[in-house]
Amino acid sequence: RLFHQSMLMRDESTVILVDPGLGSSEEAMELAGAGSYKMSIALRQNGIPTKSVTHVLLTNLQFPTIGGSVVLDRDGEWLPRFPKAVYIAHHSSFTEAMQPSLRTRHLYCASETSNTPQVIKVIKNQLQLVEGDDNNVIPGVNLIRTDGYCDGQQIVRIDRGATRVIYTGDLILDAVGNVHFS
Repeated sequence: RLFHQSMLMRDESTVILVDPGLGSSEEAMELAGAGSYKMSIALRQNGIPTKSVTHVLLTNLQFPTIGGSVVLDRDGEWLPRFPKAVYIAHHSSFTEAMQPSLRTRHLYCASETSNTPQVIKVIKNQLQLVEGDDNNVIPGVNLIRTDGYCDGQQIVRIDRGATRVIYTGDLILDAVGNVHFS
């Protein structure tokens, strides 16, 4: 069974989602051993329609992290779950996801229908790739390359006013997925 956490931040003009998770496809639920979790329902319960998400920060491009970036519509077509968002990932993570090694292939290709290249194909027009080790992607929000167990893995550092947070994604697995500091 997989463990995954996402993080949501919002202010007057920005709604940032970090790591949307597996999603709700049958394959994803089987992979996670979960019931019928749906990101869109969780967001709606917090007063956030999926169309209001402005940024999706991806700490890596493994399927358990990005599968929730897409949704199957009534006609059976895959669409971006967050149609107005800019998806941001590291270029090295993109390279590894599109050409995984034998060691990492299982992280990107959960099945024939649930795989990272498929998700990237759906969000490609909204995907922004960053380079380097420390990228200020939104004022007060940085993606810092850590290269954990995959190339281009990143943590998120937030320093906005009195709010200071480091979101470690699955670099450090804990019950929260992030570490607060002040």
